[in-house]
Amino acid sequence: MQRSGYYAWRKRKPSTREQANQVLLGLIAAEHAKSRKTYGSPRLHAVLKRQGIRCGHNRVARLMRLHGIVARRKRRNGKSNACSAS
Repeated sequence: MQRSGYYAWRKRKPSTREQANQVLLGLIAAEHAKSRKTYGSPRLHAVLKRQGIRCGHNRVARLMRLHGIVARRKRRNGKSNACSAS
């Protein structure tokens, strides 16, 4: 590998797909925040699809995973493991 080729690669602007991923990531983050961080990738994919944004569910899941966007888990109702003091 030539040194000039490496530095030319580093200076290159992001690809069209990478730019589209950044736009999509912004939409995902906005919808995730609007849902109070409860929507996971299947629901977010459905919301984006309703808005007319075409992308695959695996792409949404991958972008969420790479950028640490996770849904809050549903809290269980019922018995507690803690002993009650009476």
